[in-house]
Amino acid sequence: MNSPRAVLHVGLPKTGTSFLQGVLRGNAEVLERHGVRLPDGSKTPSQQLFLAVLYLTGRSETWGRSADAGRRAWERFAADVRRRGGTTVISSETLCLATDEQIGRILSDLRGVSGEVDVDVVVTVRDPARQVPAEYQEGVKHGRRLSYPKFLDTVLAPDGADGKRGSTRRRFWNAQDPVAVLDRWAARVGPEHCHVVTCPPPGADPTLLWSRMAHVLGVDEVAVEMPPREVNTSLGAVQIEVLRRLNRRVTRQGNERVYGDVVKRLYAGTILRGQGGDKLRLPAAYADRVRSLASEWVEQLTERGYPVSGDLADLVPEVPERDAETRTGAATMLVSSLDATAELLREVERLREENSRLRTESAGSRLRRRRPAKAVKAGAGGRL
Repeated sequence: MNSPRAVLHVGLPKTGTSFLQGVLRGNAEVLERHGVRLPDGSKTPSQQLFLAVLYLTGRSETWGRSADAGRRAWERFAADVRRRGGTTVISSETLCLATDEQIGRILSDLRGVSGEVDVDVVVTVRDPARQVPAEYQEGVKHGRRLSYPKFLDTVLAPDGADGKRGSTRRRFWNAQDPVAVLDRWAARVGPEHCHVVTCPPPGADPTLLWSRMAHVLGVDEVAVEMPPREVNTSLGAVQIEVLRRLNRRVTRQGNERVYGDVVKRLYAGTILRGQGGDKLRLPAAYADRVRSLASEWVEQLTERGYPVSGDLADLVPEVPERDAETRTGAATMLVSSLDATAELLREVERLREENSRLRTESAGSRLRRRRPAKAVKAGAGGRL
C-alpha cells in the first residue's frame, strides 16, 4: 500500500480558492472513489478546518475563536490523514501565513511518529492587476478602513518604502508574495514538492483552473460537476466604498463574531452584493509597476524550478492604458447606502415578526406544560 499523501493547498488568498474548495466539496464522493478526499471524510464542516488553521497559525484569539477547539480539530484531521490511504486535500488560504516554525509543527503533526505521510504543497497564483484590488476588497470586508488610493500607494510603493503604513504593506505581502510563500514551504518539504497552479487569464473558461489543480492531484480524467459560478461574488466599487465608510463607524475588534455575522455576511455579503455595481479595478497609472512585479515573479519561480501546472505567462497582466469610467461619487454612494438601509429595515421587520411568533409559540408551550391534567370520572356502571 502506498504511503498516505497530504496535499496542502495554502492559497494565495483571492486566487480561486473558494471555487476550488467548492469543486472539492461538491464532488467529494466521486473524487474519493478515485483516491482523493477531504480530511476526516467528505462531510467535514469547513468551519472545523477554519478553526484548525487559526490554531495552527496562532490567530484564534484575533478571530474570536477557541484555540482549544482548533487544536482538537487539527489533531483529528492529522490523525485521519495518517490512518487512511490515498490523497487528502487540506485547502485553506490562511496557511500561506504560516511561519517556518508553524510549518515545521504542521508537517510533524501530519507525518506522526512513523513519518510515512508524503506532503505536497500547492500555491495558486493570479496576476497582480486582479490580485491587488481583490485583496483590498477582502480587507474592507474584514473591517479595514484605509482608502483605496492610500492602499495602492502603500502596497505598490518601491521596495523598502514602508512609511507610516508599513504594517499594512507587510500584512499584504506576507499573504500575496508567491515566491516568499513557496520558499518558506520548500525549505521544509523540498522544491519538487511545491507546486505552482496559475490562475487563467481574464475571460478564460473557469473550469481551466480546476483542470490545473486536478493535474496536481492526479485526477485529470475524472469528470466533476462545477459549482455555481462566482462562488465568492465581489462587491462593486461603490459598494466597497460604502462599506469602508461604515467601518469607520463600527468596531470589529472584540466583536469579531458579530461583525462577521451582521456586517460581513448580511450587510456586505447579501445586501450590498445584491446591488451589483462596476468592478473595482487597478488604475492604469500602476500598469508598469504590476507588470514589472509579475515579471519578477515569473523569473524567480522559473529559477527555483517549482513544478508549474498552467502557464507562468498568465501572471503578467494586461492593464488598459486608460481607466474605465466608474461612478463612485457622493450621490451614487448615497443611493447605495439608502437602498441598503431600506433592505436592512425590511430584514429587521422580518426578524421582529419571527421573534414575535417564536415568543408566542414558546409561551403557549409553557402554558400547556403547566396546565394540570383533568380528572377522569367513572360513569354509570363503573366504566370509564
